[in-house]
Amino acid sequence: MDSKVPIQVQSFLNEYLLLFENQIPNTLDALYLHGSIALHAYIEGSSDIDFIVVVNRSLTESDVKIISDLHEKLNQKYKKTVMDGCYLLDKDFW
Repeated sequence: MDSKVPIQVQSFLNEYLLLFENQIPNTLDALYLHGSIALHAYIEGSSDIDFIVVVNRSLTESDVKIISDLHEKLNQKYKKTVMDGCYLLDKDFW
């Protein structure tokens, strides 16, 4: 991960990516960051993590529930860090 991404965000995203891959394997193609992180203006405890996730297949209702639970789990662990973004199908993104 880019060293310009704050360490606390790197830790959060590494855990997110690991959980995502473990629970919905071979689905996530890319994770893009934008907003304050991309502008090097991220403020811990105040800024959110703005993201776009590109997936290689349509997500099922079960996948959406898993992702929702994953976000909730991370929100409980990292109380002041929130992800704000969207999930796009690769064919619609490229």
